[in-house]
Amino acid sequence: MGKVFFSIIMSVYNDENFIEASVRSILNQTFLDFEFIVINDASNDKTDEILNSLALYDKRIKYFKNNNNIGLTKSLNHAISLSQGEWIVRQDSDDISLPQRLKDAYNMIKAKNFDFYSTPAISFNEFKSKTIPDYLTRKFFNIDFLKYKNCLIHGTLIIRRDIMLKVMYDQKFIFSQDFKLYHDLFNSGYTLFYNESSITYKLRIHDNRSTKTNNLDQLNFFNQVLLENGYGQYIDSFMNRIKIKLIEIKLIITSLIKN
Repeated sequence: MGKVFFSIIMSVYNDENFIEASVRSILNQTFLDFEFIVINDASNDKTDEILNSLALYDKRIKYFKNNNNIGLTKSLNHAISLSQGEWIVRQDSDDISLPQRLKDAYNMIKAKNFDFYSTPAISFNEFKSKTIPDYLTRKFFNIDFLKYKNCLIHGTLIIRRDIMLKVMYDQKFIFSQDFKLYHDLFNSGYTLFYNESSITYKLRIHDNRSTKTNNLDQLNFFNQVLLENGYGQYIDSFMNRIKIKLIEIKLIITSLIKN
C-alpha cells in the first residue's frame, strides 16, 4: 500500500470482548483512503486470533504483535513510526467510530488550517449514554481549560503525521500520555481545531477500562503534567470540582466579553 491520507493507530491488550466491533467500525468508514495499524501489546486472551482473522479479511489492516507487553505509550509511538498517512488518527480498542468520522475530519482538514483536531464523544455502556465533555466545556471550549482538567477525548485525536513524528508521546508517561502530549503540542506552538459540532466517536465505559482500574496512577501522572507546566496540582474532591467549574465559567465569560 502506498501513501494514504489517514493512518489510524490502535494499541490493544486483552480486549477480546470489544476489539472486533472497534476494528469493524473503522473498516466501515465512508471515507476509504486509510491504512489501519494495529499493535497487539502481547495479549494473552483471544485478541490475536480475532485480529488475525480481521487482517486476512481486509488488507488495509497492518497487524503487528509485541513480543512483550510494553504499554500503551510505547505501542502508540511504534505505530506512529510505522505509519504512512498524512494524518494520524487515534482509535482505542474498545471504542467505536461512527461511519462518517473520517469523512467529517477530512472535510474540516480541507476547509480550515490547523495542526491537530479533536471532538466531543458519546460515552456509553449497556445501560445509558451521554455526550462528553459537558455542555459548557464543549460549547465554549478554551485551551485554558487544560490548566485544570483534561477535557479532550484521547480517542478523537487526529494530528498531522509530520508533527507527531517530531513530538511523539513522552514514554515516561505510562498514563495521561495524551494530556502530556497536548501540553507539549501547545508549548511548541501547534494549533488545535476543536469541532464541537462533530460527535462521531463512542467511548465505551466498562470495568476493565484503564481509566477506571488505574485511577491513582492516572491522577499522579496528570498532576505531573500540571506541575511541569507551572499549574497547581489537582485534588480529587467535591469542593475542588466546584472550584474548577467556577474557574471554567469565568474563562467562558471573559472570552465572551472579549469577542
